[in-house]
Amino acid sequence: MVANGYLARSGLDNQIADAIAMFEARYNGSEDNYFAENAATVTTAQGVDAIDLPADFKEVVSLYLTGVGPVQLVSLQALRDAGYCGQDTPYLAALYPGNKLKLGPTPSGAFPLEVVYDAKVTPLTQPSDTNWLLTEYPFLYVYGSLMFMLSFLQDADRRAEIEGNYQQFIAELQGKKAAKKLGRTPQMRTRRGNP
Repeated sequence: MVANGYLARSGLDNQIADAIAMFEARYNGSEDNYFAENAATVTTAQGVDAIDLPADFKEVVSLYLTGVGPVQLVSLQALRDAGYCGQDTPYLAALYPGNKLKLGPTPSGAFPLEVVYDAKVTPLTQPSDTNWLLTEYPFLYVYGSLMFMLSFLQDADRRAEIEGNYQQFIAELQGKKAAKKLGRTPQMRTRRGNP
């Protein structure tokens, strides 16, 4: 495994697998998950007000009904308070238990709905497995897993160094993502003249 080269020790395969699993759980449950945008198109069915979201769904970024326009994400209570009767073109949606999206009003037909969302990291279960995070940002995976591994080995100095590298890498990627969303490269502002 990759982490063995960083640890200069052998016989730690089980602990390394645990460290990787802990990193994946932390990443999926944290706000560090900035780079996981994915898109899927799901089609509504006439008379059915809830649709299944993708298995790797974490959080909605945007919803767009093809040929119609954006669908506003609201709370489930706000959707219920709207009090829809009958069927029509949906323009509101709310997250619903069971990894579903509830639409309002109930769709009057089959509408393709583009769901842009933040995706969870699919866990690595075999040494040959991969996922989007490992493919796109391997050092993030290595640093994140090493933080947990070095805690296990009680190496506080190396853990602090690795955690610093991890946080620096996260900050750089956040800047790149912000620039991509804004359509430009972020630039540092400096003050001119005397402070």
